[in-house]
Amino acid sequence: MIKKNIPVVKALNMNDNQIFLDGHGKASVEISCQGMGAKDDLTIDVYPVENQRHPERHFGYWVYSDLKDGHYLLSLDFSLFSATSMRLFVDDIPIKPVANWLNPDLKLEPVLDFQVVLRRNKKIIRLLHFNLVSGNESDLQLFYQKGQGGVYHIDDFNQVFHEERLLLLKKLFLGYLNPGDLVLDAGSGRGIFHLLENPSKSKVTCLDLSFHDFHPRQGLHQVYYAEGSLFRLPFPDNTFNMVFSGEVIEHLPDPEAVLTHFRKILKPGGILILTTPNSDRLINRVRGFRAPLSREHISEYGKKEWETILHSTGFQKIAVKGIYLELMLSFWRGRRAADWLRSRKKLDKLIPLTRLFMKLGRVFPSLALDLVFICRKAL
Repeated sequence: MIKKNIPVVKALNMNDNQIFLDGHGKASVEISCQGMGAKDDLTIDVYPVENQRHPERHFGYWVYSDLKDGHYLLSLDFSLFSATSMRLFVDDIPIKPVANWLNPDLKLEPVLDFQVVLRRNKKIIRLLHFNLVSGNESDLQLFYQKGQGGVYHIDDFNQVFHEERLLLLKKLFLGYLNPGDLVLDAGSGRGIFHLLENPSKSKVTCLDLSFHDFHPRQGLHQVYYAEGSLFRLPFPDNTFNMVFSGEVIEHLPDPEAVLTHFRKILKPGGILILTTPNSDRLINRVRGFRAPLSREHISEYGKKEWETILHSTGFQKIAVKGIYLELMLSFWRGRRAADWLRSRKKLDKLIPLTRLFMKLGRVFPSLALDLVFICRKAL
């Protein structure tokens, strides 16, 4: 029996499923097609990263047929979203789409789901997802300022994770801060020092683009709130004893620039505590590719990469802690690994086991779901 040839499409110049548009809204994507037949179509779909509904939340698509095996170049121009925003070339010769549709009622968002779809007889046989990210800093800031940066689901797992993270950070704050020390909570949201009631009795400034979803109580627990950008920190050099930034750096297009600013505003020997998801967590190693924890994470890296970035921006590592080890893996959808505990809405009697796996992340930080870096400003 002869096995039918199943086509394959690969992106050749993508790192970690990210496509970054430059400051003019342009990018190029190299793709390779293999096993293409006369009944196969290649479609490029553009959706938001959340709430994908056709046609209400579908930005547009381009369909190409009669493609041969070989290498192609996708030229993207999103400076003005139109039928020519996506152009496919082979050997510098443009290929005209057989079908094209755009939604005139939607305004493009700075973080999009760029889908490469292979169909045979109109049935999907391959589907690749890429993050399409704007290179315009102000667009990204507005995206998060309006609260469009995804949804955080408070289920049993996330509640246990949140509690474990609070316990670890409280211990670190008490260990590295003294009463009256000046602290910046960078990209704070509601502010973790407020949630912990400022255990070190430091003077904390919470900085974020906007506090659109709550009304901060200035000065409660010596916690104060200010609006501003992490790329243009409104503080003099050598101001703070500590900068804390929790689950923020992975959302930024240029984390090195922000870390350089953090170093400038820290006093000599000041402490940086940084928390961020780990792209080299256990489940990604089992899968064989680094899927981001959330589609809106545009700068998600592993432990070694962050250590290199922190060193290059002027920080000396003190310690690295991990939170949660994915040990209960199940397989679904063609043997793709999934974490069984994280997939459950209710943990019921499994909460003690989940807490144990939270602690195991401390033992194996390079494999943990989340990383906590404690660093000192290098002299």
